[in-house]
Amino acid sequence: MDPFSELFWIFIEIIVLLFAIYIRAYIGFKTKIGQDTWAHLLVADVIREKKHLPESIDYYIYEGPFGYPPFIHILLSLLPYKTAEKYAWIFSGFIDSIHIGILALFCYYLTGNPAIAILASFLYAISWISVRESMSLNTRPLGSLVFTCSILPIIIFSLNQNIIFAIIGIAFGILLLFTHKLASQALFCTLIGFALIELNPVYLIIAGCIFIGAALFPGGGYLKRILPEHIAVVDFWNRHMDQYNAREAHVYNPTFNKGLWSAFSIFSDICKKIIAYSYWILFLFAAILLSGAHFSGIELKLLIWGIILFVCFIAFDFVPSLKLLGEGSRYLETGLFPVITLSSILVVTNYANVLIDVLFIPCIVASLIIIYIHQASVQKSYLRIGFNSAFQEIFEYVKRGEKEGVMCIPFNFSFMAAYFTRKKVFYAFSCLAYEKAYPEALFGSPIDKPLDKLIKKYNINYVIIDTSYFNLQDLKLGVYKTIMEKDQYVLVEILE
Repeated sequence: MDPFSELFWIFIEIIVLLFAIYIRAYIGFKTKIGQDTWAHLLVADVIREKKHLPESIDYYIYEGPFGYPPFIHILLSLLPYKTAEKYAWIFSGFIDSIHIGILALFCYYLTGNPAIAILASFLYAISWISVRESMSLNTRPLGSLVFTCSILPIIIFSLNQNIIFAIIGIAFGILLLFTHKLASQALFCTLIGFALIELNPVYLIIAGCIFIGAALFPGGGYLKRILPEHIAVVDFWNRHMDQYNAREAHVYNPTFNKGLWSAFSIFSDICKKIIAYSYWILFLFAAILLSGAHFSGIELKLLIWGIILFVCFIAFDFVPSLKLLGEGSRYLETGLFPVITLSSILVVTNYANVLIDVLFIPCIVASLIIIYIHQASVQKSYLRIGFNSAFQEIFEYVKRGEKEGVMCIPFNFSFMAAYFTRKKVFYAFSCLAYEKAYPEALFGSPIDKPLDKLIKKYNINYVIIDTSYFNLQDLKLGVYKTIMEKDQYVLVEILE
């Protein structure tokens, strides 16, 4: 086969896309992990049955209006029920593969060099911040894809003034507001960043058009459903971020002192986190310095895009007052596209630069090692909350039962219980219900909670306990009888 033929490069690209899907999907298929997977499948099934968006999801004790960006649920509802459930773990990987395909086409359009396109595809395929979000069914890969489809035409418009690109960017921006909350925040941060850096108000005008377009979208769903829930979740974290951080072992240390060594330790941890999450953009900065690169207009725009989201990562992860706007590392996902594009261009065009190679090869190795370690850890740590034969029997019994009210201990398989039992579960899905659920169901150990009082208050009839985490005798459940024991999972029925 001619190594320079178009068919050869297409074949290699297909291999990369299949590899990307494989490393994202196989852990999910193997262990059936992912809390969000079951929540999204449940909403999709409700839409499939009702033929329209629901006012609320009625399978949670802490009730609230449905205001989650619904684009992913609409897409899933187009699939048959059993198909969506069976292949749920390939969805995120498939979406990422579309994103990778767009990246390859863009790189080829930009440079005319298929080697750059293939390298960019491979780097995105093995980027940990992309892989980690694609092992279960969630909205983040779809949000990143729609984000790119919005900001890229806007950048092109700012260069050639072709209004068609602005319209495309605004249309995808409106879609993004119906797709993912944090990616929407990233889009507005990026547009504001461009406006400040270039002193160009057109980006703010475009941001306004996106918001107004979403607000005027037929049905009024954005203003009535999505925006109130978005505001509610930001307000919730504004109220409770300190308490949440205090429960995290890596944030709170009761023996902490303010000496020089502690300050150095904190600084060291921050540096490690920055390197672990953003080594590709750090490589890009180093490669620019080592190559003395001079970027074209669109390449400079890509660099600014990547820098803005890197700044968001630093600000939202390390400035306490900004943490309410979401985990900073999540913003890097929407900045991966330009960073990978520019890195690939610099590596291929400076292939003889030994210093760049010395930095580039460890980044490749680090990506593969991190993915391997992370997936091994997920497979081991999350196996107990993946769907298995024990859960299947327990959920089937509860589903057939005439009583309502299900509590899961620990709480982190509550979404799964709601999906399979279709009973009211002691948990919250709506962000507008978080404030009420916060002290009782969202945070903290079940051992420290007055479960017997909560059971009576919310008319709980079934409790499912993973006894590999909690001793049944240590939990304050009141009077109960044991119905079933399977692989250290216990189902009990409350008697009074």
